[in-house]
Amino acid sequence: MQYRTAGPTHRPGDCSDMYVHKLLDEALGTSSMDIIRALVNALPVPILFLDGDHKALGFNPAFRQSFHGTVSMPAPGMPCEHMPAALEQACRHARRHMTATGSTRYEHDLDIGTRQYRAVFNAACIDQHPEPLPIVIVSLHTPATAPPTRNPHIRRQAADDVQLSRHDALTGLFNRHAMQEIVEKTLGTARRNREPLSVLLFDLDRFKLINDNYGNAIGDAVLTAAVDASVAALRDTDWIGRWGGEEFLCVLPGTDPQAATHVAEHLRRRVEELRLDIHGHELKTTVSIGIANYPCEADSVDQLLAAADSALFEAKRGGRNRVATSGREIPRIFSIAGELESALMQDRLVPAYQPIVDLNTGRVVADEALARIRQADGSLLAAGHFIEAANHLQLTHKIDHLIATRSIRRCMSMVQPSHGNMSHFLNTSADLLRHPELVDDILRVAREACASCFDPNDTGPKPLVIEITEREFLGNVKDAREILAPLIEFGLRIAIDDFGSGYSSFEYLVDLPVSFLKIEGTLVRRAREDMRTRAILRGIRDIAKELDLITIAEFIEDEATASMLRDIGIDWGQGYHFGRPEAE
Repeated sequence: MQYRTAGPTHRPGDCSDMYVHKLLDEALGTSSMDIIRALVNALPVPILFLDGDHKALGFNPAFRQSFHGTVSMPAPGMPCEHMPAALEQACRHARRHMTATGSTRYEHDLDIGTRQYRAVFNAACIDQHPEPLPIVIVSLHTPATAPPTRNPHIRRQAADDVQLSRHDALTGLFNRHAMQEIVEKTLGTARRNREPLSVLLFDLDRFKLINDNYGNAIGDAVLTAAVDASVAALRDTDWIGRWGGEEFLCVLPGTDPQAATHVAEHLRRRVEELRLDIHGHELKTTVSIGIANYPCEADSVDQLLAAADSALFEAKRGGRNRVATSGREIPRIFSIAGELESALMQDRLVPAYQPIVDLNTGRVVADEALARIRQADGSLLAAGHFIEAANHLQLTHKIDHLIATRSIRRCMSMVQPSHGNMSHFLNTSADLLRHPELVDDILRVAREACASCFDPNDTGPKPLVIEITEREFLGNVKDAREILAPLIEFGLRIAIDDFGSGYSSFEYLVDLPVSFLKIEGTLVRRAREDMRTRAILRGIRDIAKELDLITIAEFIEDEATASMLRDIGIDWGQGYHFGRPEAE
């Protein structure tokens, strides 16, 4: 709801707007608590005093007269969350806005009972021993006594905030659009003043699991508590906003990488120390943070945000609940990205196929399609040289789609008796699943290719296998299943890649119709020298046999490793020992 500023109006027991605002201005202009109380007690509008933590210090007679008998009166030291819900929400939004922006004033419209109010928050500082006391004076105005907007610029800004939704409704922070503008302006200022600028991009670890297990209401409570801790960890000059979902962006003007790391670590620890009591159960959360800096790693807004996003991904991949920096790789990455774009346009991105063999018989039973760039001299550039750049510029979905559609057409040309029942593995990234239209197109190509080999109504297993990995999906198993459902229903099978790299892999076994386990390469490399690793491989073998799954070991580079895996009972193997990837 929006109030119109009314002209001077008298009602029984009320005084004019001019008198109300004059006393409020006088109260805010003094640093003596006694004078403030005397002036505020004379006001006919309800006034609430809050301390720096937004806990109640007291209220004036008009507050008691207005709300006595209709709401619980806030006792000294009472946190805002024990006040009327609408007032508690207004206090929460005010605290975040004033902390994040450095503003000393905030306005919020609300309903208490059947009455409409505008809550006006004004920060003040009281002189006392041993140190000054920051307080917030909250005045509750009806439409007739609502304070006028102080100048046209603020009025336009207030209209923008409400009408154009520059703030996130749940957290009260700036939204993505507003933060984009803030990054652009602060970067421009940093250039002019030749000062550093750092950004932090962070999100809550495994937040989707909290929502799925406890519900959205609890998820919102966890998210807002984490936001409060994050805001408290930042400095007065810093900016923070909700970038999307459980992801947040902080802008740190005049901050070099070392100082930014200090701020990020402080923020990470504040969130880690949170303890939330949810229905008698203690709930904790953590954040992963990526840092990027101008001018060390980026020279534009896009590069700065891409670098922060890459660093966040590394923090997640490194185990979560940590801080990662983008380093000095950005110029090199963008150079490679140019080569990748050129390869896509010139049709030089091709699939190369690596054989997968049955460890017991030595027969080739499958292959995996891997992306390669064909260079001018005819040599192939492995994906490890360009996949990071693809992640930076969000080109991975294009690569996956191209390799998948070409491999499907090749796969169907090989469905001949001479090839036996060969399986063909395709890598699938989270970026591809964020483009359902491409998943639909892959299904269309598969249907067309299979039409000559299979009954259109046959939903039995097809030769194609979709590989998914925990590192890519980071726990969003249900989302993956929903998007992959049409492919699964058509008969495509699922393989978990890098099995053993994290606990979420086991969640895949529960929620997805998995047919293959591809064992994480590090385990394979270590198994020859480490008895404990071999024990883990035997455990994976037992799980697979119990669930009727085929195990595949990757990165087999010699016969000794192949023989060891054969003895353990691993079914299939892949690696340079059996053949390198080759393009047609």
